Amino acid sequence: MNSYRLYFVIIALIASGVCFFASENLYITIGVGVVFLIYPQIMLVKKIEKSNSTYSRYHECFHFVNSFIVSIDIRGSLNGAFSSINPTMSKSYQAVYEGIESNKSEDKITYLQKYFPFHYYGLFIKIINLWQEQGGDILSMSSHLLEEGRKSEEYLRYCQDSHLTRTMEFVVLWVFALVNLVVMRVSLNQFFTHIVNNIVYQVGLTAFFLFFLISIDILVRKVTSKEVKGWDEYE
Repeated sequence: MNSYRLYFVIIALIASGVCFFASENLYITIGVGVVFLIYPQIMLVKKIEKSNSTYSRYHECFHFVNSFIVSIDIRGSLNGAFSSINPTMSKSYQAVYEGIESNKSEDKITYLQKYFPFHYYGLFIKIINLWQEQGGDILSMSSHLLEEGRKSEEYLRYCQDSHLTRTMEFVVLWVFALVNLVVMRVSLNQFFTHIVNNIVYQVGLTAFFLFFLISIDILVRKVTSKEVKGWDEYE
């Protein structure tokens, strides 16, 4: 079980525990627990994993393009550039590269477009093709691309930091809300005894946990949204 699935299991257990403590209704508790357990596993975990994978791949793409261009300037050839940067790349890249190692360097660069499915990498291919056809200073030819990549990289890190801050604020808010519900249940025990079986209270409590789940869904969709220039797949 990966960490995100485990996090959502813990959230489901906490929500179920608080729900049972506040409602003393096994049916409502089971309903809340099942929804909190199943919905995130089906709808949210894959979205988070895909987003993290894409973020990581974009960082790696920027590293590849930047290092490859600098290596061309130093080594003067595509083969030399590949030899220089391959040891610095990830294991997933290494696995892909092993399958195309015998290909021509030009074909390798084109094939890696499948591994780096970004518009930014597509522009890199155009610059490499232009350099092979006309020659010239590769650093000067790619200066604008590298600058745009650097800005996108910085903005991407800003987005990730912002999403982390937003997530922490969300966690603090809902921890406070759940703790407050438990404290009210304990401190107003006699009052809760009179309303615990009231249908309005049960519906309201169910709506509270439903709103909690909807808030989690909104947060996940927000922090996994694509906001970086050059992010779209190259066509």
